[in-house]
Amino acid sequence: MDRHPKSEQVPTKIGRFIVEPGHELDSNPNYNLFHQTRFADTKELFNECSEQFVRTYLDTSAVRGGVFLVASAVPKKYFDDSFVFIMKCDFEQKVASIADTSTLIRKVEMAITTKKK
Repeated sequence: MDRHPKSEQVPTKIGRFIVEPGHELDSNPNYNLFHQTRFADTKELFNECSEQFVRTYLDTSAVRGGVFLVASAVPKKYFDDSFVFIMKCDFEQKVASIADTSTLIRKVEMAITTKKK
């Protein structure tokens, strides 16, 4: 998978929010699924919506093994609104080993880091 794909035909893309002139945003099924997930008022409804995201991903042309997570959160420090996060982590067949510090720097380029303030 490309880090920054140039094509709109990315094989794992699960949808876009396209709004045609004369049609409201809620006429888009992708938007509606996010909206329903974001405002789910029961655990069961949230799980149903999450499963729909998984089914949508499974319909793409490049399904990979791994973990698919859907989470909802309100980052209260900065926002009052809820957010829906969709995360996909692929399992790799081969695991790279790091032999020296120059390789380490190159391999860590895409890692997620945290800082305490």
